Amino acid sequence: YQDPLGGVLGQTTNPFLFDLQPELAFDSYVTIGLTEAPNALAGEVEVTAVQSEGSNWIEPFESGGDLVIGGDFGGAWFTLNGATNAQAGNDLRVLLGQFTTSGSLSGQISIQVFPEGDGENDLVMTFPIGNSGCGCMNVSACNYDEAVTHDDGSCEFAGVYDCDGVTCMNDVDGDGICDENEVAGCTNPSALNYAASATDEDGTCILLGCMDSAADNFNPTANVEGECSYPIEGCTDAAAVNFDATAVEDDGTCLFLGCMDPAADNYDPNANVEGFCSYPTEGCTDTNAANFDENALIDNGSCLYPGCTNETALNYDPNANFNSGCILPLEGCTDPMAENYNALANTNDGSCEYTPPCPGDLNGDGTININDLLDFFQIYGTACP
Repeated sequence: YQDPLGGVLGQTTNPFLFDLQPELAFDSYVTIGLTEAPNALAGEVEVTAVQSEGSNWIEPFESGGDLVIGGDFGGAWFTLNGATNAQAGNDLRVLLGQFTTSGSLSGQISIQVFPEGDGENDLVMTFPIGNSGCGCMNVSACNYDEAVTHDDGSCEFAGVYDCDGVTCMNDVDGDGICDENEVAGCTNPSALNYAASATDEDGTCILLGCMDSAADNFNPTANVEGECSYPIEGCTDAAAVNFDATAVEDDGTCLFLGCMDPAADNYDPNANVEGFCSYPTEGCTDTNAANFDENALIDNGSCLYPGCTNETALNYDPNANFNSGCILPLEGCTDPMAENYNALANTNDGSCEYTPPCPGDLNGDGTININDLLDFFQIYGTACP
């Protein structure tokens, strides 16, 4: 396995990247005692890899191919004599390479050793790689190999992860993070105490916000009281005299100026503050009345009908309600031809007296003759009534 962040030499590996790229820890590389950059203060020296024109082994190896160094001139990786990373420790071992594969390892490696650092007394030895007789014989180990006959102490066991290096051995909440790697804390980014590193919510989140449900900025998730803002109350009706354009909630204080008298022409049923009222013009609406008012809309019973209101008068008018003069009856002779004609009389009482047209015609036969004289003698000397 060749990781993109790794290199042909172990000294190029940066352990700080393991958290970001866990697979980097399994990168395949060659080395001499270095798994990261050398510590010069500890006497460590970089390893150098070389290849000849006929043996370009670095690029094929880094591409995931076999590690093959051959040709007339070959190739090698080495460090300087005296480098502490090339010196064996108490286990008498020096790491020469790390190889991760899903297959099997086989081959051989030739090494040059300077015992005690003596450059004049070097040893060149060749060792086989992948001895099928050595390996892990523990059946509980991840790398148990039933084919080996000698346990070489290379057994690897599942720990936090299963043998695949990915599956958690313990993950109670099933979130893909092993229980051993869980970090308890507040996982809500909106909380004041949000912990970016926390993987397991422990209920300690502090959420600052307005906890009053009547406020504009009520926050139902808040558990610590913060600042609240409330809607501006006032009159929200644009028709009211005290309309408040900034108010968002009507508080019932709207004032509507208008006439509150239902009898008025301009009665306003929505008014709650008394204003000017105008009323219909009242007067006599009968065109036959003496005081007819063409501007009047409501008859107020003031119509005047002039005439004689005396029922005994000759000119009595039963429709009159205003006495404009009565003609009372005056009896007498109303015939201008009568001798006793009375010009002031307006009622003939039958008393008219007439002078005969022929004074001597006493018997009224149209002629004056002896008969009239005889009639005269008959009444002569009679006292007049």
